[in-house]
Amino acid sequence: MTVEVSFIVPVYNQANNIDRLYESIKMQGLRDYEVVFIDDGSTDLSSEVIRKIITRDASVKLISQENSGLSAARNAGLASAEGDYVIFLDGDDFYITGNVLSGFLQKIKFNNYDLGIFGYSMVTPEGDLIRKKRVSGSIEKNFSGVWNKVYQRTILNGVEFPKGAFFEDIEVSARIRARAKSVLITQDSLYGYVQRENSIVQRNGSKKHADAFILLNNLVNAQWLQKRNHKFQSAEATYVVSHLFNHSIVVSQYDEISEETYNAWTTTVQNVEEWISTLNVDAKTEMKIKVSKMLARKPNSFFSHIVTFLGNKYRKKFRR
Repeated sequence: MTVEVSFIVPVYNQANNIDRLYESIKMQGLRDYEVVFIDDGSTDLSSEVIRKIITRDASVKLISQENSGLSAARNAGLASAEGDYVIFLDGDDFYITGNVLSGFLQKIKFNNYDLGIFGYSMVTPEGDLIRKKRVSGSIEKNFSGVWNKVYQRTILNGVEFPKGAFFEDIEVSARIRARAKSVLITQDSLYGYVQRENSIVQRNGSKKHADAFILLNNLVNAQWLQKRNHKFQSAEATYVVSHLFNHSIVVSQYDEISEETYNAWTTTVQNVEEWISTLNVDAKTEMKIKVSKMLARKPNSFFSHIVTFLGNKYRKKFRR
């Protein structure tokens, strides 16, 4: 059987959410698809739930591995995926709108797009809407998450997520975008991004942000990026500085910042500042790097709290 699209779903202790996710995929009206679940060493009944699904749906596969982290699970899923297109989901998320993905995928296929990006909503664990999130009409201004996108398989060849890192998709997403020659973007809010208090992005204090700064630093020093022309690098600078700005705001609020995180933060700010000084960036990007530099000099200062207050007010203003 020809597989049109592969859904890659890493799971860790998601026994209570797997059925909801699986049913939301079935609601999309796709015919030739596979769902590749990677059980990353779960200690609950996740594997048993998936095996029950497999008994009634031959398009579902299960890969079991020792607990190795999200990146390793995604890499294992990519190695197994047989589809012409690839879609990533996180184990506790789900599609909140039915019969949308099939139409979006057909547009991608008909026009031979390399990449498709769709809107998403932040939802509670129970599935209640918190707010809808618009996606940018400009590819370089889209955030790094891999789960609200459709990838033509060929642009993922050779892609590997960095093992053991938080915010692992920062650098990978940049590499993928660099390969994409054509992109289709829709504001249709399809994906439900579940907000949990114990999620990766909300635990482990400031230490996890060291990974983000290190990955951003790796990105701006990557040979493949340095070899691109200034126009491309200037566009990519929007993405890099936006991530640096956002992580700088978050880290500046911590009462205690690990030495590893602080060193990675200040090093990355300096390197990014030097990099964009050679490029043609807009005033907003220049402002963000200046603010990031000020925050790194005086974290947890009155200035950092003002920036956070204004940022939260801005986000609330544009909730849909």
